[in-house]
Amino acid sequence: MAQEMKNSQICYYVKCMAGIAFLFGFGYLPAIEPITPMGMRILGIFIGAIYLWSVAGVVWPALLAIVAYGMSGYVNMSAAISSGMGNTVVFQLILIIAMAGVVSGSGAGEYLARWAVSRPVFQGKPELFMFVFFETFLLSAFFVNVVATIYLSWAIFYGIAEIAGYKRERRSIPC
Repeated sequence: MAQEMKNSQICYYVKCMAGIAFLFGFGYLPAIEPITPMGMRILGIFIGAIYLWSVAGVVWPALLAIVAYGMSGYVNMSAAISSGMGNTVVFQLILIIAMAGVVSGSGAGEYLARWAVSRPVFQGKPELFMFVFFETFLLSAFFVNVVATIYLSWAIFYGIAEIAGYKRERRSIPC
């Protein structure tokens, strides 16, 4: 078991190094004809960020991509930071994700899921339940915020999946 865990950590670090190589090293490759050398640097940052988001999470790869963007020569570092975090949507998303985390972590999502599943009108009618579930969040998206509704619905959906007996598994890209 310890050897398997060690191999998993080594695999994780190898994947992270590959993503970092894309972020900072792709621009040194010879440019393909329609792409300029600056375009190659920006393309490498784009590919590296997406790859790292898929294998390592969101937070540190996003920050590292902003740093790479600032070091690319396309913009200076302050412009890269302001373009990456200067929009109000970024702060709204951070608050929404935090709210969804509180809903999931406190058990409120599971409580709402248990309450909704236990209604007599839905007994033996999973199609009706899913229709009402999606319609409720569709109406909520009209009146509140689409992104907030998505995160809140996922928090409640995970509670429903837990009640149904589904286990949440993270699958990683094999080495």
